[in-house]
Amino acid sequence: MDLQTLIEFRDLISDIDNSSEIKKILSELIQEESDKMDKYYEPLKIWTDGSCIVQEKIGGWAIVSDNFEESGSKIETTNNEMELFAIYKAVQKYGEYDSIIIYSDSQYAVKTLTEWAYKWKENGWRKKGGIKNLQLIKDIFDIVENNDKIIIKHVKGHDGNIMNEQADHLARSAAQAILKR
Repeated sequence: MDLQTLIEFRDLISDIDNSSEIKKILSELIQEESDKMDKYYEPLKIWTDGSCIVQEKIGGWAIVSDNFEESGSKIETTNNEMELFAIYKAVQKYGEYDSIIIYSDSQYAVKTLTEWAYKWKENGWRKKGGIKNLQLIKDIFDIVENNDKIIIKHVKGHDGNIMNEQADHLARSAAQAILKR
């Protein structure tokens, strides 16, 4: 019996019989079935990275998962903007998943979105000295602020994490591809 059928059966029995023993058994079956389903619904894990060739102000970004890789580039940019843009691409494209964990090796990007943006928003998106990349930060924050299905975590860069290394490679390659044109 699948989870939905068990729930419907429990609700039907509740209307007919107030027996707590039947409800208890059905609740246990529902919990067991739900636990089994949780094993199949692992969160989507995405590693993001940004890169910039500072002298030329050419940047690249990448998002990587077990099932996909995507990257792109931009001129007249900074490393921090590319780090944020990679996260933006991830939440924009995959934010509707049931559960998503985004890994970034950028302390700046992670702290911006998980700590500082809350205060900046309270202050009308102002801080002394201004906020660089403000529109991009607002765009990401609009998606993640009240969405507990999206988690953004820091991962140490250049530390042997294969997925993070792949995101780094793709972001650097995307930036370098502009130079070759």
